[in-house]
Amino acid sequence: MSARLLATQVIKQVVEDKITLSQIFSDETLSHKVGNEKALLQEISYGTIRWYIQLEYYLNQLLDKKIKAKESDLKYLLLIGLYQLIHMDIAPHAVVSETVETCNKLNKQWAKGLVNAILRRYLREKESLNALLSDIDITSSHPEWLITQLKNDWPDHWEQIINANNERPPMYLRVNSLRNDRKRYLKELADKDISARPT
Repeated sequence: MSARLLATQVIKQVVEDKITLSQIFSDETLSHKVGNEKALLQEISYGTIRWYIQLEYYLNQLLDKKIKAKESDLKYLLLIGLYQLIHMDIAPHAVVSETVETCNKLNKQWAKGLVNAILRRYLREKESLNALLSDIDITSSHPEWLITQLKNDWPDHWEQIINANNERPPMYLRVNSLRNDRKRYLKELADKDISARPT
């Protein structure tokens, strides 16, 4: 099963069934379903949920009329397409092509034109759409109630907290001392312009 198809199902479970991503990804059968695309599935799923408020805003600007509730999987497919275009380093033509192709796997061949049009419209109009972003809840993708609470609890630091929430966590690597030592590995990383520090 493709990562994008499975991601559409994952987003639906989180939004509609209120199942957490941790619960979904603890299921051992998920790895068998997606094979070697597990990392892509996790990135798309976690990222789409993380930026859901912002992505939904963009989608609403791009649609002439809202997608019906019974077609919610199409909405989630469009959201994961937008997430890839906005927040991932994947060639736009590949994102559009793969997202449109996923319509076949959803048995929604009729939606291919719509998905193609929406994603291409975003690529054409992203500067003007970004210019419309002014509300902190949309730009930061944090719910309004949480921003209000953060402002009340930490009036001098609420913006830094929101920014920190949106940063990717650091990656930790453990060096196998039977094959390499830490200093040599740090030098190998530095030689490839990858910043790293011992912990």
